[in-house]
Amino acid sequence: MNIWITGCNGFLGTSLARHLVANQHDVTALSTEECAAASQSVTIDLTAQDSPRVIEKLAAPEVVVHAYSKEPGPGELLDFVDANSSSR
Repeated sequence: MNIWITGCNGFLGTSLARHLVANQHDVTALSTEECAAASQSVTIDLTAQDSPRVIEKLAAPEVVVHAYSKEPGPGELLDFVDANSSSR
């Protein structure tokens, strides 16, 4: 199965990518940094204007897992809710 994971470098994304690759799935990481756990890693800022051109060159996924989230640290609860639920 062809699976895309956004935010693949985080705890959840990396763990999921390792599990899926170990179970013979083709995992494409879409992240601002390379993700060694995936079958293929695409370094991309999904908010950048050229991101649609980069994405359309990839094989279409059967599943997309959105694992991007705001990292723990300073901030109010609403900062995390906004960052983790918006279309970044």
